[in-house]
Amino acid sequence: MKKGTQHQFALYSPGKPFTVGPCGIVDVALVHRIVHVLRLKKDDTLILFTQEQHALFTITAVSKKEITGIIKTVTQNQQYCPSITLLLPLLKKEALEHAIYGAVETGVTKIQLVLTEKVQRAWGGKQELERFERIIVAAAEQSKCFAFATISGPITLEEALKEHNGKKILYADPAGEPIAKVTEPVVLLVGPEGGLTEQEVLLVKERQGQAICFGPTILRAQQAAITFVSLVRSL
Repeated sequence: MKKGTQHQFALYSPGKPFTVGPCGIVDVALVHRIVHVLRLKKDDTLILFTQEQHALFTITAVSKKEITGIIKTVTQNQQYCPSITLLLPLLKKEALEHAIYGAVETGVTKIQLVLTEKVQRAWGGKQELERFERIIVAAAEQSKCFAFATISGPITLEEALKEHNGKKILYADPAGEPIAKVTEPVVLLVGPEGGLTEQEVLLVKERQGQAICFGPTILRAQQAAITFVSLVRSL
C-alpha cells in the first residue's frame, strides 16, 4: 500500500475538547488499543473523536504509559439530516445488540427502547444500558459516525408515541406503502418478533403513523430495524 493511502482508524476519546497542537494520550485502555491492538507506531495517523468533535492525530512517540503526538486538524461533528429516532422493542439480547450496532452504522440519531405486548424478557437495567452504549461506540468507530446516537432505557410504546407527538411516524408493516423521501425529523418503529398487536397498530395510527413496506419478504425484527434506518438515510 502506498504511503498516504493507509486506512485511518477512528477511536472514541472522551474528555477535554481537542485543540490543534501537541497532545498526549494517557488513558490506559486507549494506549493499549493503539499500541497492542492496532499496533500503531511513530508517524502513524488516526482519528480521535468525541460526540462533538473529531481530530486528526499523528503519533510522534510511544511509551508504555503514554502516546504523544500532534493534533493537525479539529472538525466539529455534523448530525445527519433528517434526525431519525428509532423506537426499538426489547428484543432478545443478541438480536437487540445486532440491531443497535447496525442502526448506528447506518446513521440513526437516537434509539429509544420500547416495551411492546410481545416482548418476553426482562430489562437488564443500568448494566445492560451501559453495554449498549459500548456497542454504540464500537459501531461509531467502525463506521466513522462521529456524532453517534444516544440510547434510552425502555418505556412503553404509548409513552414513546406521546413523547414524539407531532413528529412524522413511520412503522414497518408488510401491508404498507413504499417509502418516500423524508426531509423532516422522523420516528421509525419496528415490531418485535411476531410483530405489533392489532391494539398497538391502532395506537400508532391514532398518532397518524404511516405503514411502510420494505418489499415482498418478511424480515427479522433486528434486520427490519437496520433496513428501515438505511432506507430513510439513503433517500
